Amino acid sequence: MSSITSISAYSSGLVTRILTGWNLDISATNQGLCKFRSIISYTSMTTTIWFIAIATIDRWLSSSTLANRRHKSTIKNAHLATIILICTAFVVHIQMLVCFEANLIDTPHKCFGKSSECRLISDLSFATVTVLLPLIIMFIKHIFEFILQPMAII
Repeated sequence: MSSITSISAYSSGLVTRILTGWNLDISATNQGLCKFRSIISYTSMTTTIWFIAIATIDRWLSSSTLANRRHKSTIKNAHLATIILICTAFVVHIQMLVCFEANLIDTPHKCFGKSSECRLISDLSFATVTVLLPLIIMFIKHIFEFILQPMAII
């Protein structure tokens, strides 16, 4: 799933940035397409990183010496986590539908946050939810694994 959402993030974000260089980016002038591209791009980037974080937890569960932890690593739980993750990422970035607008002047891109408040909210939600939280979860998982590993050997 991480690869699929990564392709979606690249397709919705990178391709339009390349097209902007040739003035071919339709999302820069079309309001609906601007909002759609923004929410798809941000949601895809968020889910890409979260899928990696969830995969580290799943691998930890599946390789545990404790049977009850191994039993939590199932396809059903993976599907449930995928659905919850995609819905949550969409809800976190729903403000893009209000904040992002096309045809803006004096902004880095024509399809961008319409006010400084919108840009701040978008940047903080991206930094927190997309970058910081998955890293903290993976870090805690590794610390937890490091602390419990010597105990399992003894």
